[in-house]
Amino acid sequence: MGNYTNYVIRQNGCDRYYYWRGSPPTITKIFYGLERTLDWVDLQHEIQFLYRETYTVVIDYDRKVFLFWGNDFLIDHVAHISHLVEIMRSHTWSGWDVRWAAWGVFDVAEYLDIPISSVCEPLSEKPWTEENRQYHLQWWLEFDDPDVETVITHRCLDGTIADYITSHWVDETLQLGSDLLSILKTRSTVLLPHERDVSGCIYIDEITKTLDVWLGYPFFDSGIIRKIDCYWSGWNFCRNDGGYFEHLRKTGRNPEQLRLSREEAIKPILQYLHQDLQYRNVWNTERARKNDSYISEEHALELE
Repeated sequence: MGNYTNYVIRQNGCDRYYYWRGSPPTITKIFYGLERTLDWVDLQHEIQFLYRETYTVVIDYDRKVFLFWGNDFLIDHVAHISHLVEIMRSHTWSGWDVRWAAWGVFDVAEYLDIPISSVCEPLSEKPWTEENRQYHLQWWLEFDDPDVETVITHRCLDGTIADYITSHWVDETLQLGSDLLSILKTRSTVLLPHERDVSGCIYIDEITKTLDVWLGYPFFDSGIIRKIDCYWSGWNFCRNDGGYFEHLRKTGRNPEQLRLSREEAIKPILQYLHQDLQYRNVWNTERARKNDSYISEEHALELE
């Protein structure tokens, strides 16, 4: 369902559903505020149900909440998401509670108060066999490289804390189960990377047998969250909604020196907005030319 986007408009307690058969909702479709976003939604097809495991935008008039999930640009700029949300709240969506659905379809279902089955495909009934485990372990080891994607912090039974990195995403790594603990014993610890390089975190606390997870960029439901007991039997699972800095705080470190500056965070967002020619083609109308909230260099300075 990666070629679809759900749009949900909630007003007076009623939901209307629309879909766009195309790429995820680019920032330029939703960044410029309510009126521009509604103009785009008006071009979409109204439907009677939500497509499952699909990027989603929710416009809730009743609570003045704008919830969104999915953008190709943000996959490679996870550290910029919180800054983007802040800009939208304070400028283009002023007066609205702008939220990023940090857990994808799970946050969408929770917010709309609908069953998770409404937005997720049914879980496979096939058991996780020893053959599956071995295949995934070999694949993970073979394709792991020195690039940073996920930070793994391990609190050992003796209380010591060690940090590791992997180029794999969080869900791929969690699927290793207890094999991950064996892998870490063979790995060298690392200095904590800068926020700009981190796309997800796992905090493994062996003392409390707790997994504390920041998913980073939520892809379509892989089943890992709903089947965590399958891979980590007997462990507690906690979701981290505060990102890398919440991870650092929970593990007793000072995050300030690793923080992305506001200027560094805003720059690629503005560049993306300027370079998205698709937006200019879609809105190449007299109305758009006369009433254009496209970000200018002056506006960029204001944001900084």
